[in-house]
Amino acid sequence: MDDDAEETAGNKASMQFPEVIERIFDPFFTTKGPDKGTGLGLSTVLGIVRSHGGFLRVESVPRKGSCFHVYLPAAASSTETNVPFAVDSSLLRGDGETILVVDDEQSVREITAEVLRGRNFQVILASDGSDALMKVADNPGVVRVVMTDLHMPHLDGHQLVRALQRML
Repeated sequence: MDDDAEETAGNKASMQFPEVIERIFDPFFTTKGPDKGTGLGLSTVLGIVRSHGGFLRVESVPRKGSCFHVYLPAAASSTETNVPFAVDSSLLRGDGETILVVDDEQSVREITAEVLRGRNFQVILASDGSDALMKVADNPGVVRVVMTDLHMPHLDGHQLVRALQRML
């Protein structure tokens, strides 16, 4: 572990009992109620960390909270790069086109919008499928691309796409 970089994140959740800890990285496992999450967050994190040669460790005390430790291999040198292919960055620039970003997580919407705006795209944000349909109706003919989360409460990404196909 001396050559690993560690990052730690915690929360004050009180539901981390042994039977829960054993399953927290399972896809679709959640302790939250309906419409509060998909149960994909920790399984996604685990997949990303493993794909980079790392591992996770969790510590939890009932009614006190949990702490997640992420360990990733440290790079051999700060100048080392691992780019599998070259991308012409001019292909990633927009010409003012409007992209509708639909996600129930505000931080995901904001980060996505920031990146897209930095690439010369106009961005409309929606918090779920229902909100997205209203934004499209309020901006007829403006939206050129829709980027949507598939797992959202109320109207998910699949339902949104079907509704947009009927609408447009």
